[in-house]
Amino acid sequence: MTTNLSIDVRNGEVPTGDCPECAGPTATERGETICTGCGLVLAEDFLDRGAEWRAFDAEETRGRSRVGAPTTPALFDRGVSSRIGWGGDTHGTPLSSGKRRRIARMRTHDRRAVAGSKREQNLLRALSEMARLVSALELSTSVHEEASVLYRRAYRENLMHGRTIDGLVAGAVYAACRRQDVLRTTEEIAAGSSVTVHDVRVSYRVLNVELGLAVEPVSPHLYLSRLASQFDVPPAVRRRAGELVALALDSDITTGKNPAGVAGGALYLAGIEQLCGHTQPEVAEAAGVTVVTLRKRYYDLETLCGEREARTSG
Repeated sequence: MTTNLSIDVRNGEVPTGDCPECAGPTATERGETICTGCGLVLAEDFLDRGAEWRAFDAEETRGRSRVGAPTTPALFDRGVSSRIGWGGDTHGTPLSSGKRRRIARMRTHDRRAVAGSKREQNLLRALSEMARLVSALELSTSVHEEASVLYRRAYRENLMHGRTIDGLVAGAVYAACRRQDVLRTTEEIAAGSSVTVHDVRVSYRVLNVELGLAVEPVSPHLYLSRLASQFDVPPAVRRRAGELVALALDSDITTGKNPAGVAGGALYLAGIEQLCGHTQPEVAEAAGVTVVTLRKRYYDLETLCGEREARTSG
């Protein structure tokens, strides 16, 4: 029995809630919404986006599963276009010279048809440059996809006017790293690209303002992890430096300060306390700050620790 409840198949709207007959829970499976209590069919014949087959063991699942990479914004065509291969036919038989020439012409026309307009060609070039930059910086797939989404948004809102493709690509990659808490400095982004540090910062500022990105300030803990790994400090020094950074964050002395300098000062102070520290020039160079900045953050943390000890003893 089917009730008179209507369903809009085009919009995929399915009745939800309790059964109107017995007030039991409902469930949707294989194109039907039924009551699990009395079996009343609430809706049927709507779009089922699941598989049209069933599998009862792992072997059947492997045998009936479909293969192929999922769509991704990192590719110009999102990975759904066709590819004309270079080998033989479906049986592996080599092609004749005439068929090879014909396939080569088809491949050329297919490549040209992918990006027909100048605007599409620019997008194709930008995503290719982004893939190269992400590979050079050894970034994850999630960062690559988010940077592609940011660039596509900027492309749709016509933020390219007056800016270079490489600069906006570098800014999108840096913005994606900031949004996913991946520590990459503008100097590292510029070193892997063909633009300057100034271009990376300007492009990032444009994306941040025009697209309204919710980007949090870089945490000193990210810089601390990199510095500790670079110097291969003992676990006790790493743990103490983390406590100093947390103390600095709780005391708000990091406001307006370079997070790299805070992390460097915490690591330097922790090394002195554990009698296995490095010199100020070494830590400052690794953190990318001046010795003066490192020394100021070291004095701030030392004063903060002294005040804390005085309050505890008092």
